[in-house]
Amino acid sequence: MKNIYFFNGEDHWAETDGESIWLNKDFEYTRDCLFKTLLHESFHNMIHRSNGHELTEEKEHRIMELIDSTLL
Repeated sequence: MKNIYFFNGEDHWAETDGESIWLNKDFEYTRDCLFKTLLHESFHNMIHRSNGHELTEEKEHRIMELIDSTLL
């Protein structure tokens, strides 16, 4: 990831475009939650199919759950 930004007024904790991460500044993160949120967002767009296409977000989440269920 190249950059971390902040947003407010949304109903989710974080999001990514594969290069940057946006964290919801209205959410109170514990140290562990912040770490897991950054790890979760950094995992998005890391795995590609053999034809070069990205996985769906649903499939990415299933893989993350296999790695560590607290990443969801």
